Amino acid sequence: MKLLHPKIAELKKRAAPIQYSNVSVNEGGRLAEGMASDFENRIVAGYGVTWNTRNDYGEQFVKGCASKSINERGPQANAKMPIKMLNFHNGREPLALFETLEQDEVGLRFRTNPFDEVDYADRTLIHLRNKTVDNFSIGFNYVWDKLEYDEATESLIVLEMSLFEISPVSLAADPFTYALRNKQDKDEAVEELNDEIEAFIKCLPRKDQLEARTLFRRHKTLLETEPQTPRERALGGKKPTTVIDYNYLLKNFKK
Repeated sequence: MKLLHPKIAELKKRAAPIQYSNVSVNEGGRLAEGMASDFENRIVAGYGVTWNTRNDYGEQFVKGCASKSINERGPQANAKMPIKMLNFHNGREPLALFETLEQDEVGLRFRTNPFDEVDYADRTLIHLRNKTVDNFSIGFNYVWDKLEYDEATESLIVLEMSLFEISPVSLAADPFTYALRNKQDKDEAVEELNDEIEAFIKCLPRKDQLEARTLFRRHKTLLETEPQTPRERALGGKKPTTVIDYNYLLKNFKK
């Protein structure tokens, strides 16, 4: 029996039944010919995960980690419980089965069959078309003896996973997976976000601007100090500090 790294052993004690990891829809740039989304025909294409990129949970997925799942429950397997596309990881809102599910040099690439003719699928297609929903996320389980821990990068290396579903989502575990590749890019993004917040505040009536600035500062502090989940604590990951929860802000802002 393989002896688990202490970090992996700690994670195993606290792991949820299903894990979720997100990446940018646009990772890797333009999709290959015949793989692009076709919203008019209710078909969506993208990447569920990308290889060798450390996400906010401290995970790095290795090419080939989904091979067993695809062979057993992929589009060509004729399985009783195939891998599906769900709506925001909601098992009660399936969107489609997959036409293609494969591992290229960038990541786990997919193309769906046409989305089912249901109201929540219609809404999701609108969001995807308008890029208000612009990320995908996988639902999976770890295969404990197929995990390694990289001390140098403090990363969990996923050599194999048990993949259940892929979902469109509005926020990613790593929002900088595609657009930002280094610290300078991230610093520029944070500065741009601060400028957008300030521009938004200046659009408010003068009497409300101080309260808005206070609310943004409070929200940023909460993001920076929020306790880590057991999964994040086991992996040594950190909470993102640049994702703004606008629902929180609107709920708490007094008009």
